[in-house]
Amino acid sequence: MEKRIYQLLKQSGAITSNEEAQALLDAERVKVNGVSVHSLKYKVNTKFQQVTVDNKPIYPVEQSLYILLNKPRGYSCQPHEKKTYVLDLIHIEERLKKTLFLVGRLDHDTEGALLITNDGKLAHHMLTQKIQKTYEALVKGEVLPEEIEKLQRGVVIPVEIERRLSKYRTKPAKVKVLQKKAGTTLLEIIVTEGKKRQIRKMCDAVGHKVLALTRTMIGTIALGGLEQGEYRFLKKSEIECFGKYSKSINFWNILIWIC
Repeated sequence: MEKRIYQLLKQSGAITSNEEAQALLDAERVKVNGVSVHSLKYKVNTKFQQVTVDNKPIYPVEQSLYILLNKPRGYSCQPHEKKTYVLDLIHIEERLKKTLFLVGRLDHDTEGALLITNDGKLAHHMLTQKIQKTYEALVKGEVLPEEIEKLQRGVVIPVEIERRLSKYRTKPAKVKVLQKKAGTTLLEIIVTEGKKRQIRKMCDAVGHKVLALTRTMIGTIALGGLEQGEYRFLKKSEIECFGKYSKSINFWNILIWIC
C-alpha cells in the first residue's frame, strides 16, 4: 500500500507537524531503502520499502483512536504558539499521542466539543461532508425574530482567502433562542460549515457581540456530562453516526472502545 512519506512519519509518531517533517527531510535524516528523500509528497510502498529516521526503522501505528475533548477557554488548537495546546490535556502513551490531530478547530476563546483522532479517513469525511455542529452562543442584547430569520437564511461575513479579505454568505443555519436574561440572549446555532470564527461573525452581522461560545455537539455526539478539560474515548455506536464512513471502519483495529 502506498503512502506519502509525511503520512508515515505522522502515523509513526516521529513528527507532529509539516514543519518538523520537512526539517527532518532537509537534514537528510529520512531515508527510504537507504536513500534520502526530500519531498513530503514522496510515496512509499510499505510492503517493499523501509523508511528510517536516523537509520532506525519507523512503523506506523495501526490502531485507530477517537477522542472527544471538552476544550476549555484559553487553550489553543494550534501547536507552537505561546499558549497552552489542547493536546497537552490528552494523557496517553507519547508515541500514540504524536499520531493525533484535531478534526476542525475551536478558537482560543471558544469552549466545547473537539474531536481528536489519528484516522485521516474520518477527518477527510467530516471536513468534506455536511456534519452538523451545534453551538450555544451567549450574545449581548435581545435578539429579535427578524434577526433570527437573517441568521437562518444566511448572512454575509468577512473571510480570509489566500491572505486576502473577501465576503462570504453563510449557508442556511438552524437558530433558536434558549434564554433571555439581563440584557443578553442565549442562542442555539446549528451549522454544517466551519469558517474561521464563523459563529462570532454571524452574530456580529446582525449586531450582537458574542460574550461566550460553546460547541455542544458534533453530529449526534454530545458533551453530556464531560467537564472542561476532560476527554473520553468514543463508543462504537458514536462513530457509526457518521453514516457511510462507519461501514469502512475495521473495528478490530481500534485500540480502545468504551462500551
